Amino acid sequence: MKYIGVSLYVFWILITMFKFGSLPKDRTFSYMSAIFGNITWYHNIRNLLFLVAVGICISYAPLKIIYLLIALSTILLGVTGIKNFFQRVGSPWADLSIFFCSTLCAILCSTFVVKL
Repeated sequence: MKYIGVSLYVFWILITMFKFGSLPKDRTFSYMSAIFGNITWYHNIRNLLFLVAVGICISYAPLKIIYLLIALSTILLGVTGIKNFFQRVGSPWADLSIFFCSTLCAILCSTFVVKL
């Protein structure tokens, strides 16, 4: 069951990264709409997929795998944030704050993965 949760989470990450690529590359870019969408959360299949994946992972996956998934997600989000900063997509303050918070979270989660 833990493999299903991890595979659903990785599938959600891939869908979200494709959504990042399909949004307009201008200053109206919003991370909130890129990750969660513009429609009501229970009508958006990506949000439901995310909730199911997180629920299965929390219930069945070991803590080390959960920290590894969080570290992987924050690394991808940080790379996207710094890429958007240099390409002048969205607000520069939002891009930098996403990058620095993602880096801090990735370092902390990676430390927990190594310690466990």
